[in-house]
Amino acid sequence: MGVVILLALGASPSSAQTSAPSISEDAVYEVDAETGVIQVERAFRVDRASGVGSIQVPVDASSENVTVQGGNRTVSLSVAGGEDYAYVTIPASVLTGADAVLRYDIVGNPNRSKSPGRVNPALSAWEITVVGSPGKSNVEILVPRPYRPEWAGTNSVAYIDKTDRVEIKVSRINNPTDFVLAVAARDDRKLDVREFNIDGNFVRLHFWPGDDEWADFVEDNARLALPVLRERIGRPWPEVDTLDIIESPRPYLIGYGGWYAINLGEIEVGELLLTSTLIHELTHAWFNDSLFQERFITEGLADTFARQAALSLLEGDIAPEVREAMEETLEVPEQPDLDSTVARPLLDWSSSAFGSFDIERYGYQTSFYLVNELYEEIGPDAFAEMLVAADLDYTAYPASDPTETVFVAANWRRFFDLAERIGGSEQAEDLFRSYVLREEDAALLDERSAAIEAYEAFVLRSRPYDVPINVRDALNAWAFDAALERIDEADAALSDLLALDARAAASDFDLPIDLTQEYYAGDFDRIAPTLEVYSRALDRLDEVAPLRERSLSWLETAGLGDTDINYYFDLATARINNGNPLGAIEAADQAVEQFSGLGAAGLRTIGLRAVIGAVLLALAGFAIRLGIALARRRSSPTLRLDALEGGDDESIDRVA
Repeated sequence: MGVVILLALGASPSSAQTSAPSISEDAVYEVDAETGVIQVERAFRVDRASGVGSIQVPVDASSENVTVQGGNRTVSLSVAGGEDYAYVTIPASVLTGADAVLRYDIVGNPNRSKSPGRVNPALSAWEITVVGSPGKSNVEILVPRPYRPEWAGTNSVAYIDKTDRVEIKVSRINNPTDFVLAVAARDDRKLDVREFNIDGNFVRLHFWPGDDEWADFVEDNARLALPVLRERIGRPWPEVDTLDIIESPRPYLIGYGGWYAINLGEIEVGELLLTSTLIHELTHAWFNDSLFQERFITEGLADTFARQAALSLLEGDIAPEVREAMEETLEVPEQPDLDSTVARPLLDWSSSAFGSFDIERYGYQTSFYLVNELYEEIGPDAFAEMLVAADLDYTAYPASDPTETVFVAANWRRFFDLAERIGGSEQAEDLFRSYVLREEDAALLDERSAAIEAYEAFVLRSRPYDVPINVRDALNAWAFDAALERIDEADAALSDLLALDARAAASDFDLPIDLTQEYYAGDFDRIAPTLEVYSRALDRLDEVAPLRERSLSWLETAGLGDTDINYYFDLATARINNGNPLGAIEAADQAVEQFSGLGAAGLRTIGLRAVIGAVLLALAGFAIRLGIALARRRSSPTLRLDALEGGDDESIDRVA
């Protein structure tokens, strides 16, 4: 909005244009600390009054107590126009020969009316325009404590923070016809509060005093949308505490319907009852820079799933006015025009574009188009798997464990990998080349394609083994040269491992799990000597296997005795199966040693038996002779001769 100068009667347009009057303006806007009413005083000076009939000054539609003072004369004015454009007209008689001071109060319009002025116990908000000539307009804004000022429209402000108030000054405005400064003074302590629970998730509304219509709208739509969003996205509600939704003028100050502050767990949305905006912001609880860094991904996801939630809700029984509001979210942008003057790679669309409406519109619509195209291609189930993988850091190149995690930057490359590798998209590359990537970024896709081709061929060769994790980690990190080098290294180890595996299977052995884990971990320097040891162990077991099958001679059988002929063979097998190839070699050597010594052991066993037999035979002969002698003694008569008296002879026992 700018100034409209009404020409004096009799003055031609051409003469007026060549001798336009110079107008200066000094304006002060002060928020009343008690009522929140914005008290306005705007002083005008026309340096050359000739040819000027009157000045039309834009004001807020809620302006009251409008007066203009010129010299000693004060005139009451009426606000003309409507909500779209309200103004007062300062008559030429007031302007002639003196400064004109316009005073009025902005008392606030009803919520959701077109004119921007709002006044309630928690908020004073309005827009400022100027009518001075270039470089001759100055604006001062006075905001008392505890109000917190916010503004948008220019960065060329002087901000003075005082004990009792904040002063904001904009001086010598050079573009008066384009100048619009949106201002809000907030005291959020005075907001009304409402709390409710949705399936165990707590939501707290903060809204302008008395605006129950807004609170009812937000609660009704949140109760409808949140359960559907959880189901469609496939992830639980991410807010661990209470979600705060705040009715705020701040998004409107810079041209947005709302936003989600992940660090605060807060959604700020404006006063308008827009279902599409509310659901979009609710989706940002899931879709924010903790999931993906690039703005085009999070905004595209938000719009796509807001649309999916609306589609689900429209299948149910909902009120007609809610149905009408939901239908607003169903429209999908047309294919973006790459020849547009605002077209640019989405990687260049960032928060730095704030303030450029056309660029913002292109960024939002193109992001929505791209993500929705992917969603429609791969379907809800596969897309939900993508989001689970993104949320839980699952690898885009899974092996036998689909929940294996990887830690890489959550950027467009990660999203692209998940769309192709988890979602199964076949058009992701074309979409990214067309709408997302710069020329230097697109070259990465060629390198990626070559690495993926080598990887997929290696997957087939590597079966039944998982591709080593360091190969897949390199692919996840888009380190394609490293991935190709690691595939070459893995190939050498793989051929040795498969050969060893075939030998082990033929010999009815099981390779231990730690051997395959070394391969899986990509520890190729360690696995090479390990494979060599296992190969030696299998060679040794093959060498001794015939010993187990051959028949023993009578001498070897004698040497074996009670020893288990299979003991060392079984021990060797157990050791190799348990990951001890050196122990297996030792046991095989002991088996060979056992067999080679059986003959000698048999001879020793036979000789010992002969000695023992001779001793036993001698002992048996002695025992027999002793037994015979004893038997004879017991069976013979005894003659007892007693000694003669006088000691002639002794008593003598004689045995016949």
